[in-house]
Amino acid sequence: MDEPLQDNSNYEGIFQDHDINSDPDGNDLTKALGTFYLTLEAKHLVPSSTVQTIVSGINDLARLSMSHQEKKLRSLLQGTLTEETIDSVADQLFNESKSSNVFLNQKFLSSVHLRKKYYHEEYTFVEPVKTFFDDDPDAQPRKFYYYVPIKETITAMYSDPAFRVAAHTVPVYDSTRLTDYHDGTRYQRYRHLLGESESLNIILFQDAFGLVNPLLPSTAKKHKLLGVYMVLGNTPAHWRSHVNNIQLVGLCKEKEYEHTKFYKKTHPRFEGH
Repeated sequence: MDEPLQDNSNYEGIFQDHDINSDPDGNDLTKALGTFYLTLEAKHLVPSSTVQTIVSGINDLARLSMSHQEKKLRSLLQGTLTEETIDSVADQLFNESKSSNVFLNQKFLSSVHLRKKYYHEEYTFVEPVKTFFDDDPDAQPRKFYYYVPIKETITAMYSDPAFRVAAHTVPVYDSTRLTDYHDGTRYQRYRHLLGESESLNIILFQDAFGLVNPLLPSTAKKHKLLGVYMVLGNTPAHWRSHVNNIQLVGLCKEKEYEHTKFYKKTHPRFEGH
């Protein structure tokens, strides 16, 4: 039985706001295309090899489309213009534009290596750092985790003007109701000690997840990972529940995770540095 078609009437396309007149060099279009590929890889977990197939497919489609348009134009002009004039028109419309066609020549996005380089240069990417739980280099086996620096992550978040405004919105306190963590007496005592100074309320939590079929008990625990995540309490509550605003801080094998050592090593990285 065929599945019903999905209604995409509310879909916000990445190219719908592109104005060709304000972007004659196609820089915005390249940025939109890069965002599309990054969304596939980072949000929808599409493998980079699959994205490469999509890139090649877009190149082939663009080339076929341009070739078809050129043949159609030549056919329409046949008999009304000389062959020399038709060649000149076709050359200006198609051959010269091939070098600037973003879909045909994705020079910044044509390979896995170039796309990663483009992501680093154009987006707020924070590099994870491999960190060992134990400082002893002779310890065997050496348990480790990948740490995404909190300070750099917050700096990247603050590069968004909309986030800066939302992060400094003063919450309305109502002593008669508990609507959020800042309504509790413990937080109010903390705020009283701080006085009028501003602070960032960093909320950390952890969650474990499996990477294999849970019906295979022999491998379920072996391939189980644990992630440590962060949200900023300064942002509105509905922002904190949105997956795009939850930042990864640490990732390791669940069986190797050591809570105390992780936080002892993590806290000094963003306190006073």
